[in-house]
Formats: sequence, C-alpha cells, structure tokens
Amino acid sequence: VLIIVLGNSLFHLPFLRLLHRHDCHVIAHDTRMVNVYLALQGVDELKALMRKSIDAREQSNDVSIADQIANFDLLQNLGYGYIARLTKTLYMHTSLVRERIAKETGLTPKILFFPVYLHGIPDDLSAEARQAARTALGFSDDCFHVSTFGSVDYEYKQVDKVISAAAIVSSNNHSVCLHMVGPAHQVLAEKEKEQYNREGSLLRLDYVGRVTGEEYVQHMFATQLGVQLRSNPLLGISGSLSDLAAIGTPAIGSRGLCREIDAPEYIEEAPDNVTAEALATQIQQHLRTREEWRVLGKKRKEYVQHMSIEQYNKLLLEDFSNFVFLQATTRVR
Repeated sequence: VLIIVLGNSLFHLPFLRLLHRHDCHVIAHDTRMVNVYLALQGVDELKALMRKSIDAREQSNDVSIADQIANFDLLQNLGYGYIARLTKTLYMHTSLVRERIAKETGLTPKILFFPVYLHGIPDDLSAEARQAARTALGFSDDCFHVSTFGSVDYEYKQVDKVISAAAIVSSNNHSVCLHMVGPAHQVLAEKEKEQYNREGSLLRLDYVGRVTGEEYVQHMFATQLGVQLRSNPLLGISGSLSDLAAIGTPAIGSRGLCREIDAPEYIEEAPDNVTAEALATQIQQHLRTREEWRVLGKKRKEYVQHMSIEQYNKLLLEDFSNFVFLQATTRVR
C-alpha cells in the first residue's frame, strides 16, 4: 500500500505524479487543489473545469481564475477531479467540503479525525507554571491575556472582530492584552495600534509577528484565552485550535472549527458568523469563571489520549487492511 500526502502546492507535484505509476491512497492536506490543477493542466483546462462545474452553473462564468484563487467565496470548483480519478481512496481531515467534493468528482472522501501533533508541550502544565511563562514573556500581571494565532487575516480569520470584541471588553473596565501571534500587514498593524494603544486605554494590542516553534508553544502556554475564528470552510481545520486544546489552554473557536477537532469542553464554540458584541460576552465569561487547573488538566489528558497520533495510526492501518483484504478477495473471485 502506497500512501501519499498531497497539498495545494507545487512542491507536491512529484508526489502527485506517483498516482500514474502506483496504486495510491491519498491523504489530502488542503480543502482545495486549484493551484496544483493549474500547474498540471494549465489555465485553459482549469477555466474549462470551472465553466462546466456544477456550482458554476449557479454563478457567473466571468470570474477570473486569479479572483477565484484569491477569494474562496468565488471558487467554482475545488480542483479535486484529477486526484479523484487516480486515487484508490481519498482521505481528508475535514468534513466541511466532503459533500462538495463528492458532488464535483463522484468520489466521496473518507474522513479521518485530526490528531494532536503539537511538540514541545511542557511537563508542568500547572497554573503556577503558566504564570511563570507569562512573566518570562513580559506579560503584565494586571491584564487578561487573549491570543489569536496564525496570519493576521481580517477577511477569513475575522481578526477585526477579535480586536473589536477585546475593545468592548476593555470598555467595561477590564484590562485586556490581545496578542496576535503570526505575520501581519505592517501598515494595518500600526494603524490599529495607533487607534487602541493610547494613554489611558485598557486595551493593548501586541503584534508579535512570526515566531519559532518554541516561541509558539510558549505563547500558547502563557495566554489565558485563545480565540480562533473562520468565516469560510475552505480554510479547513485550525491547527492552532487543536494545539490550544492539546496544551490545555481555554479558547473560543468558530463552531465549524470546534466540531472538526472534536473539541473538549474548555474549547467553547462561537457561531460561525459571530458578532463582535457576542464574542465580547464570551470573553467576559472567561474573565469571571476561570476553571481550576485540577479539573481542566484531567479533561486535557483525556482529550490528548482520545486524539493521539497512536489512535490515528491504528484507525488508518485498520482501514488500509480492510482495503487490502477486499482487493485480495475480489481477485480470488
């Protein structure tokens, strides 16, 4: 059995070509494969695919390929047809686009759970150790620390709503520090800091920028609340939300994201189209009701065991074994 992991990247083209030479099972890394399809088939073939797409019949055919790649809401086809024709099995970690891929290709993906894969989790996860981590990062003791992870995206990751929600919480006489751990547009970041980081304000915006793997874990561990939002299912699973769950940090996540990682109790759902006002209310609830680490730690341990890579490998190998057995019995017949 040959298993390959494919993503929507030109770097994956050598792996994609293996589909022509071997019987392969594909584990998809991304919800769309348009860039790969474009590289393999060319722009004319991709345009033709979009024109005959089932979903394209309900949209304008005048949308350019560049606009579709840039704006997920305009994407008329996910580009999985090429892979679906050649693979024995298509596995995905998100069910959010399962029906659409089945509709566009005729092949229904199998859904795997998204395992915990965060490395470098500290041995001591106690409240005291987290306080020490905040001190090491220079976090203020008189501030409630909220963090969001990944690129600072106002459109699909709704960082603007997170900022607005934090501002609402601070307007209710709560001191809030919002840390954005990931690359940001410098001009927009300076504009936001100029607006909020003024003297007398109870809100402080901290644009952390890119970090190392070790620094990423340190911020996850130190923050008192994570917030991960998504406005479009084509962005797929939030690895950061999974990491927050794995390290035992309470968080708020968009409903779809929470359900895709089978989130534990300390990861709270927010509506996919949550308003800044509603998000602020959820953040304030965490200010009032901070769960004891003794209770939260037990839930974290249960979650990590349930979503472990060992469990993932076991289920995947069982499925492959069933496939090989069916292939063998079919040949005997």
